[in-house]
Formats: sequence, structure tokens, C-alpha cells
Amino acid sequence: ASIALIASVQDAGMVIGKLVHGWSIDALGPRRLMCITFLILAIVLFSVSFVSAFEAIALLFAFISFVGSATDPAEVCMIGNWCSDNQKQLEKGIWVLGLSSRSSGMLAILLFAGLLRVISWRWALRIACIFPLIGTSVT
Repeated sequence: ASIALIASVQDAGMVIGKLVHGWSIDALGPRRLMCITFLILAIVLFSVSFVSAFEAIALLFAFISFVGSATDPAEVCMIGNWCSDNQKQLEKGIWVLGLSSRSSGMLAILLFAGLLRVISWRWALRIACIFPLIGTSVT
């Protein structure tokens, strides 16, 4: 039941985030929003690794979903900006984005499932914060 509660709270965070991030993209621009999103994700993932209270972990995961839900619309907006003059390139960019985000998600699940066999979940989260930091430097 506790895992289901965390998943439900996480979904609520994502839904609320999707409602807010359209405005955020307009106000900040997609690239700046992505940088801010990645930095916040790294900080919160690192913070969760030190928390013990179930309720706090659930709320922080909801916040991670809220913040992380900015990435999809910002990525689509960036592709739209890059390919605005060519409809075929825009379609191909959105298709590749969808494919890459799903395959990288699957790879992350496999990587961290294996990692959890040899280290604690707290250390796995600390390692996971490296990836948003890399995203910040690339964006």
C-alpha cells in the first residue's frame, strides 16, 4: 500500500506540473527551463537520499515528478524552434525524442535495478543525481 501511495502522489505531482510548465516555458524559455529543471532534480534526488520519514519521501518524489514534468514540453518546444521551417524534420525530431526518452528510461530502470543489488537505495539516488547535472551541462 505504501508503494502505491508514493506512485499516486508522484502522478499527482506530474499532472499539476504539466498544467504549470506551459507558462514556465513561455516565461523562461525552453533551454533555461531545462537547466533549472535539471539542477532542481539533482538537488532533490540528493536530498531524498538522506530522508527517512515515509511521508517526506512521498512528498519529495511528488515534487520530483512536478519538476521533471517540465522536460517533455520543453524538449518538444526546443525541437520546434530548431525545425520550424521544415515540417518533415519537426516530425522526425519529435519521433526521435519519444523513442530516445523511452529507451533511456528503460536503460535507467535496468541500470538502477542492478545497482540496487549491490548498494543501498540511498547511494543509488546519490549516483542518480549525476545524470541531471550532466543534462544541465549539455543543455
